[in-house]
Amino acid sequence: MALTALVPVVGALVFMGEPSSGTVPPAGEVVPELMALFVTGALLHVFGFVLNEWADLEVDRASKDLQDKPLVSGAISPDEAKWIAVLAAVGTFLALGFVTFDPWAHGALLGSVLLGGAYDLWGKRMPLDVLLAGSITLLLLSGAIALGGFDPTYAPHITLLLCVGG
Repeated sequence: MALTALVPVVGALVFMGEPSSGTVPPAGEVVPELMALFVTGALLHVFGFVLNEWADLEVDRASKDLQDKPLVSGAISPDEAKWIAVLAAVGTFLALGFVTFDPWAHGALLGSVLLGGAYDLWGKRMPLDVLLAGSITLLLLSGAIALGGFDPTYAPHITLLLCVGG
C-alpha cells in the first residue's frame, strides 16, 4: 500500500518549484498537504484491491488456498465489499479536496479511479497492464497538479507523454 500511497506525494514533490508554479514553498508548510496526498493514494489502493477481490470472488472460492480471505470466508459480504470500494473511491476526492479544488487535479484523479476500476474488472484479459499503468500515472499527475503546481496547459506535450507513457 505504501508505494501506491506515495505516488501522488512523489508527483507533488517532483514538480514543486517548476516554472509554472512560481515559488517553492518551504517543506514544513506543505506537510499537511503531503499527508492528504498520501491518504489519497492509500484510499485509491484500498479501492483497487477491494474491487479486485470482489471481481475475483468466484475464482478465489475455487481455490483451497484462499478460503481464509474475508470475502471468500464470508466475513465480509460482496455488497459490503462494493460499499467499501465505493467509499474509498469517494474518499480519494475528499482527501484531494483538502489540498486543492483544481479541476485538472480532480479530473486526473477521476481518470485514475476509472482506469483502476476498469483494470480490476476487465484488464486482466488484456495483454500488458496498460490500464493499471494509466491509473498510476494519472494518480502521479493529480499530485503534481494539486501541490506541485504543474499546469497541464503549460506543457501539454509532457502531460500527454505522462498519460500515454505510463
